[in-house]
Amino acid sequence: MKILLFLLSFSLICFYPSFAQQIKTDVLVYGNGPGAVAAAIQSARSGVKTTLVFNKISWTGQKSLAIHPSLSYGIWAEFAKNYSIKTENKEQNPKFFKIDGEKGEAVLKSMADTVKRLTLIPSSKISSIKAAGKGWEFRLADGKKIKSKILLDATSEHLALQMLEVASPAGESISTQANNELFRTSVAAIDTFKILPINALIPEKTAYLVALPKLLEDEIAKVHAGQAAGATAAFCAFFNTSTEKLDVRTIQSELLTYRSSLVPLADILPGDSSFIKIQHQAVSGILNKGFVYQNDGIYFQTKGTLSTEDLKSPMKGFYSRSQIWFDDHHSEKMSIREGIDLLMYTATRGEELRREIERGWKTNLGLSSAYEASRPLNRKEFAILLDTYLQPFSVKVNLLGQLLN
Repeated sequence: MKILLFLLSFSLICFYPSFAQQIKTDVLVYGNGPGAVAAAIQSARSGVKTTLVFNKISWTGQKSLAIHPSLSYGIWAEFAKNYSIKTENKEQNPKFFKIDGEKGEAVLKSMADTVKRLTLIPSSKISSIKAAGKGWEFRLADGKKIKSKILLDATSEHLALQMLEVASPAGESISTQANNELFRTSVAAIDTFKILPINALIPEKTAYLVALPKLLEDEIAKVHAGQAAGATAAFCAFFNTSTEKLDVRTIQSELLTYRSSLVPLADILPGDSSFIKIQHQAVSGILNKGFVYQNDGIYFQTKGTLSTEDLKSPMKGFYSRSQIWFDDHHSEKMSIREGIDLLMYTATRGEELRREIERGWKTNLGLSSAYEASRPLNRKEFAILLDTYLQPFSVKVNLLGQLLN
């Protein structure tokens, strides 16, 4: 009996290391830079088990950063606070700040260390990758094996994609002035005039893969793109689905919950109480014709007025019923009364809606201005009313930004 117990114990000891080296995770992030760390942090915060495989967390990009208030959001703003970078700036002219590489790396590491559901595997490289069912199986250089539902390649050279002989994502950042529908799929504001559409994160013809864009040079942009990639990978893992079935609006909502930004707006910053509602409207596109482009950024023009002609076409794309109202109403400066009339007609609501809006103007809607039915309705007020009562952001879009209503 003692001999049998000895042999059993010996066999368990011998085989334990191989069992111990089997790691299962939902999302595996591969990369060393701030974009990889941001991706891993967001993925874990979005509720899935995440593993970051890295050789050494490094701040390898430019040492001098231009700090723009409209880009100081999300995980980057968290990093800036921990690093003691002051991002508050009443003027939109960027402030320049020099980053010490070692301190930057230490701050990134300390941020990652505090996140639940995030496992760090340092001093490691992936030596091989193979498909395993609907996910992936990785072997690290030290012999460890990891199984993961989703792979997020955050290396600057796309090393993991190279191993799989998969092409990098074809998409890239686009100007907010671009005349296409991809702006509706934005998952990050990456500079004062550009956004990152979700297709810039998705390698073509291969499911269960997400990758950071290779062309980003600015470290702040990499952090923003990393946060977007982390939320995208987490969506796939959480819902057990592929990148072919991404729900753009759900991912955008998750990012906004974590104070990310989808469109860079110089006059509506993340600390504003109406920030999320304005962001919803910015990626719907209904009010984008009134954006003002200046040298220091894009302005939503919160106090600007609205004409029925400017609203007619974009509103029709969401609500065909509104076309009838616009045929009978023409105004260069819509009044509060007219704006509410439009909402009532489009939503098929009666006078109770007008009374509800009037009673909740300052409380439920959080508007600081006075309710005066005859005065011109400004863009911020209408954006908040739109988001509250018609909710165009709830209309789904596909990966090309086309409406699915």
